[in-house]
Amino acid sequence: MRVDEMEAGRELDALVAEKVMGWEYEARSLFRPSQDIAAAWEVVEKLKMCCGYSHGRGDPFAMLECEKFSTLVVCADTVSLAICRAALKAVGIEEVRRSDVLA
Repeated sequence: MRVDEMEAGRELDALVAEKVMGWEYEARSLFRPSQDIAAAWEVVEKLKMCCGYSHGRGDPFAMLECEKFSTLVVCADTVSLAICRAALKAVGIEEVRRSDVLA
């Protein structure tokens, strides 16, 4: 499954926690960056990125950039979801195998 196709929820949150933040994710975790902008902002800070975003006209999007990664522009239903998808791409994850996500 492509990262751009993942919906907000615990599977995406777990991937961000483990692959971006370097944490072990527990199913009962309160870390929900795909649904909570405060948690999504922790992801931006972890990657030391500059983040621009919009949620006005059209699709919400996140534009992330820093010296280590190229500029990424990702559109999604919410800014939080866009940030999570962009963060996974920034660490080199474009595709996710079913075995990589929570059952």
